[in-house]
Amino acid sequence: MPRGDGCEDAELIGERLRAAADALVPGPAPVAELLDRGRRARRRRRLATAATAVATAGACLAATLLALPDGAAPPPAPAPPVAPAPSPEHVRVAEPGEEVTVAPDVTVRLSPDEDYRLSVSGDPMGTTGAESPAASTSPLEVAHWTVFGRVLYHGVWRSTDPPSRITVGLDGREYPATLLALPGDPGWGVFFLDATDLTASRSVSVTAYGADGRPFASESVATGP
Repeated sequence: MPRGDGCEDAELIGERLRAAADALVPGPAPVAELLDRGRRARRRRRLATAATAVATAGACLAATLLALPDGAAPPPAPAPPVAPAPSPEHVRVAEPGEEVTVAPDVTVRLSPDEDYRLSVSGDPMGTTGAESPAASTSPLEVAHWTVFGRVLYHGVWRSTDPPSRITVGLDGREYPATLLALPGDPGWGVFFLDATDLTASRSVSVTAYGADGRPFASESVATGP
């Protein structure tokens, strides 16, 4: 084949290649596709992190439930116990039927029906006793008892709140009485004073004082002619 024809063919092929290259139009860069791929990758990483956290919490919950008996729910927090209202320190608390010594050879026994029995021992004939005064709704009931050479004052007080004190007045002087009550807040109780060694008086006054220090009840009792 002659040499000149080969050169012409090469030139012709080159021109056609350049024309084909010039006819090609470059497309836009795939920026949107790349950004979408990045968002999808980040979403997959977040889902994987959340799944790991849920699996960890589930494992902790499963361990807690396994520690309980089958079908048992976690026990609720215990409620604090409700304590009964305490009696004031100056009021001596006695159980129903309990014999409480209030003076040498003298005992008092309270019953739930607003009743009590005062007993005195020391006589060869044995023990004698006095029942509570006649039942009433009075805030203060007073009784005087002389037995075996003893001079005793006793009675019942009734009040929503126990009295702060009860005194027995003898010749213008007040002597504090012993206060007793049943447990809780019964609204009544007993007072007692052994006045054997105190000044004798024909007229005696008994006064009950409230928490504010003011008297809320007072009674007089005659001790002789």
